[in-house]
Amino acid sequence: MFNSATIWVLIPLVAIICGFFTKWQRTNAQIQMLRAGDSKAMDDLRDAVLRLESRVANLERAVTTAEADRKYASL
Repeated sequence: MFNSATIWVLIPLVAIICGFFTKWQRTNAQIQMLRAGDSKAMDDLRDAVLRLESRVANLERAVTTAEADRKYASL
C-alpha cells in the first residue's frame, strides 16, 4: 500500500498538521478564557451600576423629602 518513500513524506506532513491542530486548540482555549474574563468583568460592572443607581435613588428621595419638609415648615 505505502512504499518507503511515501511514508517518509507522510511523517512530516502529519507532524505539521498536528502542530496546526494543537495551535488552533490553544488559540480556542485562550479565546474561551478571555470570554470568561469579559463576562466576569461585565457582571462586576453590572453590580456596580446597580449599586450606584440605588444610591442615586436614595439621594433623590432624601432631597425631595428635605425640600417637601422645608416647604411645609414655612407654611
